[in-house]
Amino acid sequence: MCNRASEYKSRPKPQKKLGVPNIKIFHKNERFLNVEKTESLFGSMRGLMFKKLREGHGLLMDFPYVARWSIWMPFVPQDIAVFFIDKNNTVVDKKLAKRLTMDPRTWKVYKPQEGCKYVLECRSERFDDIEIDEKIVW
Repeated sequence: MCNRASEYKSRPKPQKKLGVPNIKIFHKNERFLNVEKTESLFGSMRGLMFKKLREGHGLLMDFPYVARWSIWMPFVPQDIAVFFIDKNNTVVDKKLAKRLTMDPRTWKVYKPQEGCKYVLECRSERFDDIEIDEKIVW
C-alpha cells in the first residue's frame, strides 16, 4: 500500500521565478541593471506593486504592441525611475515616478510623449544615468 503523505513530501517544490533577475541591461557598453522581464500583459499591469527594488535591479515590461503605455503607482513602496523604450530599444521618454501617498499631488499617471514597446522601471537614483534618444541593449 502506498503512503500518499510520504510520497507528497518527497516531491521537490517548484522554484518561484518572481523577483529573480533574468536579463542584463547594458547602457554605453557597461552593465546597467539586472532586470526581471514580464512575460504577460497581467505581469506588466502589476508591475512593481508590493515589490521593493534592490540596488542594481529593475523590471522590464514588454508590451504586445507600440502604444503610449501609462504607469500608475498604487502599492509601489518607493519612488522609481521610469524609462519608456521604443521597438528599436531607444529611450523615447523618462519620468521620475513618485509613490502614492495621502497627498493628492502624488496621484499621477505617468505617460510618455511618444509610443513605446517597453517600459523599464528601476530605482530613482538611476534617473540621470540615461537620457532620451539613448540606446539600451539587453
